[in-house]
Order: sequence, then C-alpha cells, then structure tokens
Amino acid sequence: MSNTTPKMEESSRAWYHGISRYQWMVLAVASLGWVFDAFEGQLFVACMRESLVELTPQLAALSAQLQEATDPQNAQVLRDEISSVSHFYENLGFAAFLVGGAVGGFGFGWISDRMGRSLTLMLTILTYSLFTGLTYFVTDLPQMLVLRFLAALGTGGEWAVASAMVAETFPPRARARAASIFHGSSTFGTMIAAAIGAFVVANPDLGWRPAFLIGALPALLVVLIRVRLHDSPERKEAEDSHQAASATHTKSAWREPGVLKNLLLGILLATVGLSTFWGVHVYGRQAYLKSVEAAHPEWVAVDSEDGKQTLKRQEMLGMWLVTVGGGLGLFSFGPICEWVGRRKAFIGFHVAATVVSVILFTFLKNATPWPIGIWLPVFGFFTLGMHAGYAVYFPELFPSRIRGAASGICFNCARITAAPALILSGTLIRNGDPGQFYVVTSCFSLLFLVGAVIVLFGPETKGQALPE
Repeated sequence: MSNTTPKMEESSRAWYHGISRYQWMVLAVASLGWVFDAFEGQLFVACMRESLVELTPQLAALSAQLQEATDPQNAQVLRDEISSVSHFYENLGFAAFLVGGAVGGFGFGWISDRMGRSLTLMLTILTYSLFTGLTYFVTDLPQMLVLRFLAALGTGGEWAVASAMVAETFPPRARARAASIFHGSSTFGTMIAAAIGAFVVANPDLGWRPAFLIGALPALLVVLIRVRLHDSPERKEAEDSHQAASATHTKSAWREPGVLKNLLLGILLATVGLSTFWGVHVYGRQAYLKSVEAAHPEWVAVDSEDGKQTLKRQEMLGMWLVTVGGGLGLFSFGPICEWVGRRKAFIGFHVAATVVSVILFTFLKNATPWPIGIWLPVFGFFTLGMHAGYAVYFPELFPSRIRGAASGICFNCARITAAPALILSGTLIRNGDPGQFYVVTSCFSLLFLVGAVIVLFGPETKGQALPE
C-alpha cells in the first residue's frame, strides 16, 4: 500500500504543481525561440506573392501584361496564369526552406549533444536571424532561395535543441503539456507574420523588403539565453558520465534495441506532417482568398491599388483564422495525449484532418467567404494540432546521449523527404487549370490517413520516464 500511495498522490496533483521558476524560464525561452522560428518560416508565406513578382522575370512579365490588359476576359486569363506559376515558385521556396531545416537539424542536434543545449540554442537563433535580415538585399530568385536555405539551418536546429531542453527539464507528469505549450507557441510567430503581411507588406510605401529586415530582431533573444539558461542536471550528468568515452557510448546508444525503428517511425510521421503542412495547411488562407476574389470582383479590378491592399489584408485574415485554430489544436494536443495516450491522439487528429481538409477543398470550394472563414479555425485545429505531438513524442523515444540528434533527425530528415512532394504539388498546380488547385490540395489531404497508419507501429510512451 505504501508503494502505491506516492503514485496516486503524484497522478492527482495538477501538472504544474511543483514546477520551479527555472523550469518555467526554460519553457518561456524555448517557446520564444520557437515563436521567432515560426515567424521566420511564415514571413515568406506572408510576402511571397509580392517578392516573387519582383524577383522572377516570368512573373514580372505577366504582371506587366496584366497592367496593360484592357479586355476583362484576357485579364482573368493572365491572373489565373500568374496564380499557377506563382505556386510553382512558392513551392521552390518551401523546398529550399525544408532542405535547409533538415541540414540544420542534423548539424545543430549533433552539436547540442556535445556542446550543450544553451550554447547551441544561441547559435541557431543567430543563424536564422542573420540570414532572414540579409534577405532585404536580394535582387533575384536564386539569392532568395539560398538565403531561405541558410536561414532554415537555424530554424531546423532550434526545434531539435529546444524540444530536447524542454523534455529534459520537466518531469514525466508535466512533459506532454509543457511540450504542447512549447510547440503551440509557434502560432504567435505566424500571427506576427500575418500582421506584418497586412500592415507592412500591404503598405505600398513599405512593401515586402522591410518585413525581412524585421526578421533580424530575434537575435536579441540570445542575450536572455546567455544570462538565464544552463543545461539541465540530467543533461550535465549524462555529459559527465560519458565524457571520457563519448564516441563509444554515443555509437552504442544508436545500437540500442528499438532506436533505429523509432528513428524510422519518427521520420515517416514527420514527413506526413511537413508534406501536409506545406501542401495543405498553408493553403487554407488561399482557399479563403479565392472565395473573396470571386465574391468581390471589383477588388481584383485592373489598376486598383486599393483593391490589391484590401485583398492582401483579406489573405492575411485567412492566414490568421487558420492560425488561431491551429494554435488551439497545438495547445490541446498535450492534455489530449495525456488523457488517451500518444498513439490514440495522433490517430484521432490525423483522421479528423483528412475529413476537414476534404470538406474545405472539395465541398466548400464554391462557397462564399463567410462559411469558409468559419470553417478555417476547425481546419487549422486538426491539420496543425498533431505537430505538438512531435515535441512530446520524439524526445521520449531516445536516450539522453543522442536525444537532441535523434529528435532532430526525425523532424528534419522529413524536411528532405517532404520537399519532392511540394515540388510535385507546385508543378501539378502550375500545369493545370485554375480548378487544379482544389484537386491537388484534396489529394494531398489523403496523406493524413497515411500518418494515422504509421502511428500504429510506434510504442506508447505515456507516463514513462525518459530513456537514460
């Protein structure tokens, strides 16, 4: 009886009971890093239409033709062509960001397991801040793609390091909720990007370049990390225990039973998540914009600067609605997976994401803005919510000596495997008629079902201590 009483008392306490001030500080700083990480990624989404027209000769020529078009039917043909070609170049930008994130996840995850989480976290934030700020000066598309790749080195590394730091700092009973708060904080970064899109990019006196200059500001967060954070006692103990023979112990950790299987599981699960994020989730705002354009043709009128500004803000409104729902989904995933378990939570979110996506891109494609706007938060809740599970689940699958590197491989190797899918998506939309957008996004929505099947092969880690 005496053995079970402490367990009963532990489970009856609120998850935040006994969490120290320093543990809250770790969660706050890691979350701020992830907020700005997401901000850097979504900044391109918020201004890609404007930047690509300026940096891509093909789009610049089509836009010039549109400005000179006098026949409404010809003008609409040009708009459809611009939209289709833009999708191709947008997905090239997404692919460059994904591959850069993968390389950064591998590199900085490896560095964090050897040099410590705090120092590596500073390096990742400095990396993505510097190269995002330099994007202000680009003059063509190749330069943009190279800088997106380099900025992604930092964003990919930041997730691997910060998620491992949060997992190692919080006790098992609080780990899932802390990880959900950490991953859910990314929605604030997306909201900031949407606000900059609405009030900076849409402003004809400012445009898209100052938006990237603002992206250099997160470098200031490094000062807080330098002053307030240190590696967890668990991490330091593991480092001290294995310092004398680190190479041998690290190699043996990769050979422990189940590690390679869990690594493959994580890569496949994250591949589905990133393919559907960039191939389905981010296009929720586009579905809303298309409905607005259909409902208000006067805003699409030739030479209407006010119409362009209004449409940009409507697009950012759609992005904001998706993000609000996505944030609620991310914050909800932790309590849900503590209630039903990791695997059931993943399966439920993936199945629901399939349903809500097919409804948006198939049954609501001809709807007015109001029903689509109401549906977007539901769409965002399920298509993004399971991403919080990566921060919960992946660190629980691996021992301390390789946790940062292995979690980084799971999340960031998927960036490479997801990149070809996005290029294919952009190519199909580019080569098809305007309705091809809905066909391609509906087909990509079915990938969520693949994710539900993948989870069936993973272990249940609810309530378990982290592997040593």
